[in-house]
Amino acid sequence: MSLEGSVKKDNLVYKNANKNVTHWHNLISHLINRADQEDISINRDKEHDYINKNQSSSIADEIKKLSELHKEGILSDEEFNSQKQKLLS
Repeated sequence: MSLEGSVKKDNLVYKNANKNVTHWHNLISHLINRADQEDISINRDKEHDYINKNQSSSIADEIKKLSELHKEGILSDEEFNSQKQKLLS
């Protein structure tokens, strides 16, 4: 292997090139980390929305079931209202 055209580490050209490479590497790494954090945040928000949507529909389903039991006379007015308040809180 030929060392022709090689630059020593104590050479000013090498030091400047290394400084630039390090700067750009750090900048790109920072941008990638930021993008990753934004992706994590967006995914967390989507999961939260999905969970809330499912909880809302399941609460509505439970209230509907309670209403049917109330209409059939299985639950009294007091029992129905009590159970409904538990679900809504």
